[in-house]
Amino acid sequence: TLSASELQDAQITDLSDVANVTPGFSFQNYFGEDLSVPTIRGVGQVDIFGDPNAPIYVDGIYVSSAINFGFLDIERIEVLRGPQPAYFGYNAFSGAVNFVSAKPSDEFEINGELTVGSDDKRKIIGSISGPLIGDALSARLSLMYDDFDGTYDNQNPDHNQDIGGAEYKVLSGSLFFTPNDSFDAHW
Repeated sequence: TLSASELQDAQITDLSDVANVTPGFSFQNYFGEDLSVPTIRGVGQVDIFGDPNAPIYVDGIYVSSAINFGFLDIERIEVLRGPQPAYFGYNAFSGAVNFVSAKPSDEFEINGELTVGSDDKRKIIGSISGPLIGDALSARLSLMYDDFDGTYDNQNPDHNQDIGGAEYKVLSGSLFFTPNDSFDAHW
């Protein structure tokens, strides 16, 4: 398990970085993030276009590939080695990767990050969190814009995007309801 502060301290920005610090876990992105292949304990996919044997989840919900959300508002990342079908379903044969989102905070918080680099790399991340109704209801809103023109010139006149380039727009929101000490709900 890697917490948000551990991810920030180690400057981990994607699943390849997580794999570099996690024994028994490797991750490869083929075709410019269109085909991601997580491997846990050496058990890889038999059909590279099928469901992975080490699936990726966000808050316990299966995602078909390693979506890029720039680790937006992550509380922690769990890399679970060994069979996980009882908790995550049949395709978690070799293990699972679970991203756990940060819950809304009880105090007002604002965070932001800006990255600019070569090949027109631009990345903006921001979040705002805090109480809406006393201690009973809090909310969190996060956004990310990540744009990269690509590393290699595309010689195909029918495509205007360079090879390796991508643009991502992500908006995430959550509510945390705690009317008393014996009940809470997170949406």
